[in-house]
This record gives sequence, C-alpha cells and structure tokens, in this order.
Amino acid sequence: MGYHRDVSLVGTFARLCAVMATLPGCDVVFDLQTVDGEACLGRYGPLDGGLFEACVFTTTVPPLLNTTAGQIDTDADCNRVVAQQDPAETEVCIVAATNVVIESGITVTGTRPLVLVALEILSISGTLDASSGHARAPAAGATSATCAAGAGEIPDNGGGGGGAGASFGSMGGAGAEGNDGAGGAVNQIAPRPAYMRGGCAGGAGGDSSAGPEGGAAGAGGGAVYLIAGTEILISGRINASGAAGLGGRADSSGRGSGGGGGGSGGVIGFDAPMTTIAAGAILIANGGGGGSGGGTTSVGQPGGEANLNVPPHGAAGGVGGSGIGGNGAFAATPAAAGTQSAGGGGGGLGFVVVYGERVIDQSASLSPAAI
Repeated sequence: MGYHRDVSLVGTFARLCAVMATLPGCDVVFDLQTVDGEACLGRYGPLDGGLFEACVFTTTVPPLLNTTAGQIDTDADCNRVVAQQDPAETEVCIVAATNVVIESGITVTGTRPLVLVALEILSISGTLDASSGHARAPAAGATSATCAAGAGEIPDNGGGGGGAGASFGSMGGAGAEGNDGAGGAVNQIAPRPAYMRGGCAGGAGGDSSAGPEGGAAGAGGGAVYLIAGTEILISGRINASGAAGLGGRADSSGRGSGGGGGGSGGVIGFDAPMTTIAAGAILIANGGGGGSGGGTTSVGQPGGEANLNVPPHGAAGGVGGSGIGGNGAFAATPAAAGTQSAGGGGGGLGFVVVYGERVIDQSASLSPAAI
C-alpha cells in the first residue's frame, strides 16, 4: 500500500501522539500515511499480528461515530465491505470514523462480522451487543461455516437424541441419549482464530420416529473486531455469546424428540497500539444453554442465554419435558452435557483476543480470559 508501520511505537508514545500529533513519528502510530486518501489500520501485534487490516478513505469517514440508532446492521450500514483471505469465511463490514464513541446500547446484527474502526480513539462506556439469541435476529457474522456440532440421532423406532453443544474456544457438552436415539457427539476445540469469524452452532436435537421434530440448535455468537489508530478504551460492556438450543417436542407414545445444543461464544477482538479495559468493564463470549428433550405430554424448554445484568453471566440448560439441557460454558466453568433423556449439550466459550499493548484492570470481568 506504500506505507510503513513501526509496530514498536506503542503505549506511552501513542498517548503522547493523541495530544501532540506533530511529534516526529506520530504518523506511524496513527498509521495515516496514505495512498490516494486511503489509510490502513490494524495488525498492531508483534510481527504484524492481528486478525484484520482495515483500509478506509479518510476523506469520506465522519469525524465522530456516536450512534443513537441503537443498531448496526452489517448487511446495510457499512462504509466498506471487504473479502477475507480465507475464502471459507464471509466478507466483513467496516464501519469507520475519526473517533468512535459508544455511550448507550448498540445491537449488532447481519450476516457479516463487524470491524469497527477509529482513526484515532475508540471508546465504549455503553453496551455493544453482538450476541445471538433464539428469539431475535442473528448477531453479526454469527455461526461460522467451518464448524458444526453433532446432531442427535433420529432412530428408526424411538425418541431422538439431544444435540451436542458447540465447541470453539472450549469444548461443548455432549447431547444426552433419547428413547433409542444416541446423543450428538461434541467436536474438538478450534485454534485461536486467524481471521474474522463468528462462533459455532450447536447440533440439532434428533427427531422422533413418531414425527415430532427435534429442537433447533443455538447459533454461535457474533464477531466484532475493534481497531484504533491510537487507543481503545473500554469501560462498558461487550457481549458475543451464543444462543440457546430449543426444546424437543412431545409425543404421547413416549418417543419425544431431542433438545438442541447450545451455540458457542463468538469472537471479541481488539487491535490498537494500546487497549485499556477499565474497572467494571464486562466482556463475555459465553456458550448458550442446551434445550431439554420432549416428554410424553410436555414439550422441552429452551436453554438460557448469557445475561450481562446477572453475574456470573452463565446460561442454564432448559428444564422440562423428559430431559435437562446442559449449562453453557462461562469463565472457568466448562459446558455441561445434556442429562436424563435427550437433553441438548451446552455451548463452549468463544475468544477474546487483544493485539498490541494492553492494560486490563483486575476488577474487569472477561469470559473467557483475553489472549
């Protein structure tokens, strides 16, 4: 692109550049050496580490993004849409401004991961919600095409098994055996992401041979990647947790269907010379709870979903019908398998990744821990 970046110019020097932009070398820290008005930011980690480099036209970005609309749709609200190097993954949506300030609540939806870019400072004191939920629109880039958990078995003559919870940053929980149908098997955990992607979907509950369909799987959490030329400041909350699996349906013959497995957490990423996660900040990419299996007369219930307002922000498995869904993973607590008859497994954790220097206050709540 015709520019040069010295990745060792970080931290204190970046802070000086925020108030003394004419200081020699600040053009490197801000990464604003441009070609035809295009500035490229990101990959501030060692050896150009990072998930994505975002290039934007500085003449067209607004001076401030402080949205009051309450939503960013990655299928409609992008400054730029860019393909990723991995053709298996979807293109990303870039939303950019000179400075980005989120002081209220923003929900991120759409099929593409969100890359939020500030040429200077990106600050979140409100809430950025890129979580998936079984009763709302899919989160940004939720559910990568490169992973899927095991579905519950559909038997020839019996009740379906529970679907497995999705594995991603940690293992999901296995689905429980139904009335003749085996539970879904869990996949192995994924390596640290090398590109922008959402979490993994759980496995669907197995149908009953008598006809009732199994519970739908929970979607994986969304993908949000925050890039700043100077500094990222987080004192608010970011949620990229997975959705719950739904409950199985009932059957009077005792051959109910399996509960769906919970989706895994997605990806929360930071890429700046300095990222500060302050006291009281909450960042979660937790797994969704598994749905319970269907009984003779009662339907299974959906699992729970991570709640930013209820520490420690875990998601319980569904209870009702014939089985119990597994809890989703949170913090150091692993996802649980479905239990009794045809419960879906809980979803595993996602990832929180930080490139560049970081300061994380001990009272900040991160699930999982940042890598």
